[in-house]
Amino acid sequence: MKIRIGIPDNAIFSKLYINSDLIKEKYNLEIIILPEQEILKLFKARRLDIALLTPLGYGSGVKIADYRIIDGPCIASIGFTGYASILMKSGIKNIQRLNSNSADDFMMIVGRILLAERYDINLKLESQKLENSLLFANSDVSIIWGNETEAPIKFDISEDWYDTYNFPLPLAVWCTYGDDPIENCKSIIQDLADPSLKEFEDIKLIDSYGEEKSCELIWQWNDDFKNAIDEMVQLLFFHQYISEVPKIKLINSD
Repeated sequence: MKIRIGIPDNAIFSKLYINSDLIKEKYNLEIIILPEQEILKLFKARRLDIALLTPLGYGSGVKIADYRIIDGPCIASIGFTGYASILMKSGIKNIQRLNSNSADDFMMIVGRILLAERYDINLKLESQKLENSLLFANSDVSIIWGNETEAPIKFDISEDWYDTYNFPLPLAVWCTYGDDPIENCKSIIQDLADPSLKEFEDIKLIDSYGEEKSCELIWQWNDDFKNAIDEMVQLLFFHQYISEVPKIKLINSD
C-alpha cells in the first residue's frame, strides 16, 4: 500500500520535498499537493499518512487524533522573508475593513494576530477572492502572500513577527498519527528534503523599497523550534483559532 504524503501547495515549502520524484519508488509514496486547507481536511479525515502542517493545522487536531511531530526537516523564520505582507492605506483614522484572498491560511491569521496585538487593529478578516491589487483597493488593510503589491504602508509578516515576539515564526512541521505511525517516517522526510539543507540558513534579501534585509531560516527541528511552536499554539488558542492548547508531542515519545 502506498504511503500518502500531503503537502500544501506553496513554494516556501519546496526545499522540504524537492526529492519527491527521486524517492517515490524507494518508499512507495503518493505525493498529494493541494491548498493548505485541503491538506488539513485530508489529514483530519485520516486520508493521509504524513502531512506537512502549519502550527494551526497541528493545533486544530488536538480533539481529533493523536497528532505527532516527526522531528527532522521543518521550516521557521527569523526576520524578513517576503513570504507574506500586511498592506495598509495611509492617513486613515478609523480602519474599518480587513481582508485577504487566502483568509484561512496560517500566515494570514498570523498577520491578523499581529495587527490585533501590535497595532490594536482588531477586526474580522474578510475573505475576498480578488487579485492582490484589487483586494487592497477594496479595503483599508489587506493581508496577502508575497510582497510585490504596492502600498503606502507595508509590513513583512515574518519580520514583524520576530520584532514583536522575539522568537522564530514556525511555518510548518511534518506530522503523522501517534496511534498508527509510519515505521520509517523519519527517513522518508529526511530523504524528501534538499540534501544540502543545514540546520540554519542565513540569507540576504531586498525588500520592495530596495533595502537589504537579513533573514535566518531554521530547517531542522531543535529546541528553539519546539519553544516557538509551543508559544505559537498558545497564541492561537488565546485568539480562539484552536479550542485547546496541544502538547508538543514527537513521534515515538510518551
